Amino acid sequence: MSFASDVATDYLARETLSGALQTEPQEPRRSAGHHTRGRDKVRRGLLRVLIVDDDADSADTMAAYLALHRCEVMVVYDAVDIISRAIEFKPDLVFLDLVMPALDGYQAARQLRAIPTLSGIKIVALTGLTRPADQKKARDAGCDDYLIKPTEPAEIYRLIDGLLNGPAQG
Repeated sequence: MSFASDVATDYLARETLSGALQTEPQEPRRSAGHHTRGRDKVRRGLLRVLIVDDDADSADTMAAYLALHRCEVMVVYDAVDIISRAIEFKPDLVFLDLVMPALDGYQAARQLRAIPTLSGIKIVALTGLTRPADQKKARDAGCDDYLIKPTEPAEIYRLIDGLLNGPAQG
């Protein structure tokens, strides 16, 4: 991660702790029939997100962004304990890095899908892998969607809304 990113992350953390930043995202304009439940759920702080990534800078940056938007976030830097952490935390959504030591994201997704009480969790692969074959392998392992790092916050928010509510109609 670059020096500028480190400075930005430090600034976000300080401002979040001091309460100086606005925690409500700006309300977008919507056409009639546009689904908003996911955004409303996030705004009320009800969305529980598990981030599993061995890159601490990447995981912590995403966690800070989601926390600013009132998500309850748990960060895990290794997928080995993903089942016990997911059972404990009961996330609505998991952002899962695919390339990690010991247990990769593909195996972790399969493990999550094999547990009946966790099978309904939305899983998003969040990775630097860009090949279509990697995307297919992630979907075959049980991932609901696929984002390539680095990802813009607006793209993450659109994805959350779509996963929780289905495609927008209107």
